[in-house]
Amino acid sequence: MNLNEENGITKKINWLRQLEERNPEYELKRRNIFPNYISLLNSIEECIKLKNGYKMNQILKLTQIPIYIYIIDNMNENDLRKKIKERNSLKNFEQLIIDHFNIIKILCNKNHINWDILSNISCKFLSTFLQLYCNNLWLLPYLLSICSFLNNISTLADSYNNNKNDIFSDENEDINNKNKYTIEVLNSIRGKIGIVKGDAEKHGGFVILMLQSIKLCMKLNNMQITSSFLKIINSTDINYAYIPKLFIVLFKCELGKLYLQKMEYEKAENEFIWAFSNSQKNKIAFRKKILQAIISIRLNKGIYPPKNLLKKYNLHIYIDIIYSMKRGNIFLYNNVIQNFSKYFFENGLNESKTTHSHFYLSHVLVDSRRGATKKHH
Repeated sequence: MNLNEENGITKKINWLRQLEERNPEYELKRRNIFPNYISLLNSIEECIKLKNGYKMNQILKLTQIPIYIYIIDNMNENDLRKKIKERNSLKNFEQLIIDHFNIIKILCNKNHINWDILSNISCKFLSTFLQLYCNNLWLLPYLLSICSFLNNISTLADSYNNNKNDIFSDENEDINNKNKYTIEVLNSIRGKIGIVKGDAEKHGGFVILMLQSIKLCMKLNNMQITSSFLKIINSTDINYAYIPKLFIVLFKCELGKLYLQKMEYEKAENEFIWAFSNSQKNKIAFRKKILQAIISIRLNKGIYPPKNLLKKYNLHIYIDIIYSMKRGNIFLYNNVIQNFSKYFFENGLNESKTTHSHFYLSHVLVDSRRGATKKHH
């Protein structure tokens, strides 16, 4: 293992390098990668011919190395460009493939990742893709993957940047410096919304760019910008007929989270209910997260979910909360909240979602106890 390794990604890539050297054939099958760029380009050509955006997403997924790492190490941009130019069907996709290669090349550096260059090229990759997407709407599934990658690398880059800085540096007091890469990615994504807003056929792209922008704003706790997003959404007659249901569900989830953050509970509940009702039944973990948000809102209104529903999704913690509420036992309620604080935090149910609920429910419990006391008198 290289002593100059600076992050988890580099460590993993170097580990994969070692595995490839020991048993390349096994790694080819285990990781389901391409043996060379000729094979990879053949598959891209097939995707273009069939207009298969889901398959294209699998081939050019940025979170996995699509080919032997030693090939990436020994190839440069000009080598790849020559191979692409030999294929007329790849003419319009040349820059996309080159940008993808350059991103993978940076990730495969043996010693470190240059986060500035990675962020810049990744944002450029988004621009390159959107130019293609406007004339090839079948590419939509890949847009979600690209935006998710941008979101993830901005988090990793900011984390690395903050850990690297001197804790006594005045720069650490600047919130913009702490979130430098997240802000850069947010500006890149939201700056593209206008490209896909006007044409109803491109509203799939609009929904994906918007949900990712909302997600990044909430990560930055910048509610001012999210308010402007809501104005854009409300002024846009979104044509959902052109959008696969999966992307609408994800969009509704982010809208629900945003309304919940703004304490607009009725709107949040409506978005979450739609998302839950239209999500795939076999996506249990995903549906569970939506259900928890609905439950927290309904408990605010004194509406208790069916016990069998809580058991089905292994949400036994809410059975204890509801029991304490029905008994009017504020001490038991507080104990449950305190004992499961880690659970709430890990499931995104901390502070923004539970503080207001906790305050409200405490009053419900107090009123409940008062009512019980009056009956005894």
